Amino acid sequence: MGIAEYGTTGFFVLPRMSFRNRRDKLLFADLMERASYKDGAGQKRGELLFNAAEFEREVGWTRKAITTSLNHLVKDGLIKISAAKRRCDGVFITILHYSKMQDLSSYKVQNSSGKGTKEGQSTDNEGAIKGQSSESGNPCGSKDEGSSQMTEGTIKGQSNAHEGTKEGQSLFIKQQEQQYEHKNHLKDLPEQLSRLEHVESFVDSQMLANPISTLPRKLFVEYFNTIRLKRATGRIATGKATKIWDKLLSYWQNKKLADTPDGRAAIILYALSLHVMKFDDKQEEYTYGIIRNTSEHEARQKMLKLRNQGGAGREIAPTGTDSGRAEYHQKRRSF
Repeated sequence: MGIAEYGTTGFFVLPRMSFRNRRDKLLFADLMERASYKDGAGQKRGELLFNAAEFEREVGWTRKAITTSLNHLVKDGLIKISAAKRRCDGVFITILHYSKMQDLSSYKVQNSSGKGTKEGQSTDNEGAIKGQSSESGNPCGSKDEGSSQMTEGTIKGQSNAHEGTKEGQSLFIKQQEQQYEHKNHLKDLPEQLSRLEHVESFVDSQMLANPISTLPRKLFVEYFNTIRLKRATGRIATGKATKIWDKLLSYWQNKKLADTPDGRAAIILYALSLHVMKFDDKQEEYTYGIIRNTSEHEARQKMLKLRNQGGAGREIAPTGTDSGRAEYHQKRRSF
């Protein structure tokens, strides 16, 4: 039976290498097999589109396992990840040094000390993919003197050449994972935030994907719950709450508000605390006004006054039993 009868459309060279675990090895083999062998169709040689959601469905791995293995391959200097033109397409992956991996002349047998060692890609990357297999004395590829060079040699050159790139790719993968978890949180939320539990889940989701400095979770929970209770129905649309969060985030990122992130966070802390403690009958626009018209110095001074007036903890949890507004909020929560 000939090769064509198996439905074969071609072949690719898969170097024998050491990986952190078998999952990384299998994923890299899949990426190598699906990478473009030549330029064309919007992709260059060694490039491919990778959709983690599709891979998850087909293979059965968890999304966390997939992103962890991708992260390993990036850190080991084997792949580079960038955003695709359309988010629904997944991510764009480039196999680093793909052409050398496919060049059989890169794998030269050396017979020094009686044991052969195949060297790949060592010209430009000190020891990259070095000592991947031995001669007939080690047909199954078990570790000997030749293959043990992988510990020091594998990807050493790539790590040096792509140190900055790897950090960026690692951050990119982390952001992708956070966005995925954020979307899952939003899917679990109702269209209307009608209970405190809904508000807490919403805040958790936003703090995961779009954190505003290191301001306390309870502050945001109380603020958004206050905004919810201001509505006649005691509800607020999840989409509207998201817009409010994005507005607060934009203030924190606006350098015109204050010179430092901590300074901008101090203004937002004061504005939200003041709104919750003394102006809970106002809409969110009132908060925006406080933020726009308060300097960092004023915010810090006025925040101290709030605490000295007995609000030291209430700007974080104003619905505690010591708050005169707790009863008021409790009544409004009956909606």
